[in-house]
Amino acid sequence: MMEIIPYISVSSLKLHMTSKEISVQLKEEPKRFRKHDEEMRSDHYVKAGILVYYRTDGRCDSIELTDDKDPVIDGIHFMKLPAKKAKKLLLELDEEMIDLEDMAISRKLGISLYIPYNKVETVMIFERGYYDEMLKLLEEMDAEI
Repeated sequence: MMEIIPYISVSSLKLHMTSKEISVQLKEEPKRFRKHDEEMRSDHYVKAGILVYYRTDGRCDSIELTDDKDPVIDGIHFMKLPAKKAKKLLLELDEEMIDLEDMAISRKLGISLYIPYNKVETVMIFERGYYDEMLKLLEEMDAEI
């Protein structure tokens, strides 16, 4: 079980850590990649089942846990829950949850759920403002319709 503390950490991994600090915590050398053709580097800790994304200053801005992890927030184990149940539970924790087709975002809790095939595949914790740009673009697109 990996306890999530909103906007701070998941287990011993804290937001704003460097790649080296996270490597030491996980005792694994990551596979490095770039997320969505961006300049920011990302690390995939394959054995640990964790993806870490970094800002341009080299500090971690989000940590994504894959299905072999058990992230918990407020006693809820979201991993592998059916989409409808996961979104309902997250909405109970955050009445302003953002419900996108394959994702649910809680800015109150600093977590998002990736739900591509009707079950939670990953749980991500993120720093404040992480989704602001994307959400602003979605609002602009909605306003144009």
